[in-house]
Amino acid sequence: MTSHVQKIHHVPSVNLDPYAWLDAAVAVMSEEKGKESGSFDVLIGTQEQVAVVAAERERVEELGVRVGVPEFEAIGAVLDKKRSG
Repeated sequence: MTSHVQKIHHVPSVNLDPYAWLDAAVAVMSEEKGKESGSFDVLIGTQEQVAVVAAERERVEELGVRVGVPEFEAIGAVLDKKRSG
């Protein structure tokens, strides 16, 4: 943990249910929105989180939170062995 972390929010495991994880993360961001000590600037997805965040980026962006993942179509292109040759 760094000195920039002010709170830890416990959410379901992204590995067990990516959409339950996203629902919980969106709920936390929504609850904290506008609080002086709790607003979020960006959601950066890592590993398993990338695909679900990219697929549902509008849900996060609607809260005024930027999304630090590529577009979903770009992820598909990278993973498509036929297209990437």
